[in-house]
Amino acid sequence: MIDHKKITDSEDWEHFIQDQGTKTAANIAVEILKDCFIFVESDKKHYYYNGHIWVREPDPRGLVFNIFSSLLKYHTERCSEYDDYTIRLLEKTMQKIEQYRFRSEIVLDLSSSPEIFRPDVLFDSPSIRETLTLQDGVLDFSTKQVKFRKSTQAEYRRDVLPYKVDDIKNAGTPEKFMTFMNDNFKDPETMQ
Repeated sequence: MIDHKKITDSEDWEHFIQDQGTKTAANIAVEILKDCFIFVESDKKHYYYNGHIWVREPDPRGLVFNIFSSLLKYHTERCSEYDDYTIRLLEKTMQKIEQYRFRSEIVLDLSSSPEIFRPDVLFDSPSIRETLTLQDGVLDFSTKQVKFRKSTQAEYRRDVLPYKVDDIKNAGTPEKFMTFMNDNFKDPETMQ
């Protein structure tokens, strides 16, 4: 979620409107995306956290375009009158954002920032082995009592089973799910 007011009131925003530089634009994008977007160098791919799992972002340039289009729209709508100079600057900024190469340069700067860059990420790692990622939560059987909970960003979950929490909670004995569990967890102690 973009805090439009905070961003368009910032020094970086004013600096960006004045010079349309990719470094400044990348700083703004980092501020917006730092908690939900990563670039994994080993994969050469971008991912965003959708509140539950990490999903590949197939078009980071499009994401940059959408962010800056939204900010420019907010900026122009909240100011009732502009002088000719400011109007020309805003138009020039929008023209820059529309350029594929410009957005590509922003993505390069964004991807290399410490808040976004990750050399490697082990998605669905062994650290989450006593859990299963469902469509809308996590089935955690790391203790004697099975729990349903939310996932966290730090778990780097990506693969999801085709079950919802309520499907399992309310199913009594969920036969399809138990068949899946028995097929994948051969140790009978795991299933107790």
